[in-house]
Amino acid sequence: MRIADLDLDLARCFVTVVESGGFTQASKRLRLTQSAITLKIKRLEDLLQRRLFLRTTKPLELSLEGEVVLGYSARLLDLNREMIQRVAKPAGIDLLRLGIVEHFGYHFLPVWLSEFRREWPNVRLVTDMGMTADLLKGLEEERFDLVIASAGYTAMAQYKMASMVREQHLQKETPVWVQSEKSKIDPRKDPLPLVMFGSLCRFRPIGLEALRKAGRSWEIVFDGASLPSV
Repeated sequence: MRIADLDLDLARCFVTVVESGGFTQASKRLRLTQSAITLKIKRLEDLLQRRLFLRTTKPLELSLEGEVVLGYSARLLDLNREMIQRVAKPAGIDLLRLGIVEHFGYHFLPVWLSEFRREWPNVRLVTDMGMTADLLKGLEEERFDLVIASAGYTAMAQYKMASMVREQHLQKETPVWVQSEKSKIDPRKDPLPLVMFGSLCRFRPIGLEALRKAGRSWEIVFDGASLPSV
């Protein structure tokens, strides 16, 4: 009995549906209609003669066979990518699109760029700075290849579920309260005047929650859109 070959396009579609959490999001990522995604999954199920999803459940849930197929499909796609990268010679100069959160960028970015250039002289690095939420959105929309951002942000879990973002912890930071040496403000008196980033700042809710727990009142006297403004 001849076993039919698996079309990698079907495997890629299946993995994308699982990583995206549904057919609608997968259609956006693959730039296909939802009906085309549904057809590809049906072709894969017909090939394997097994149902891969429990379609009566929301959110989408894999069948036992679907879990097996997911593991093999991911390995096949990784092997396919590894083979092409190893054998095919890239034309011209490679490009890496890096997004970095602002409070890292001003201090570390010049050093990182210098070290990166020495290590990878043939790779062109395109860099942009922004807030964690915007950077993660750019990663989801494939505007970045790599993002250095703040962990623990609410959006992190959201994008991680949507696109299976691979996360690696780089370093741990300890937030502190700072005050100008020339300031005449007594930090023990309420309301405490605050200079802060806008609502998308990952540290803003942490700081305000700390003040709530301390029973302090505050007044935000300046909302900054960038680190230099703050």
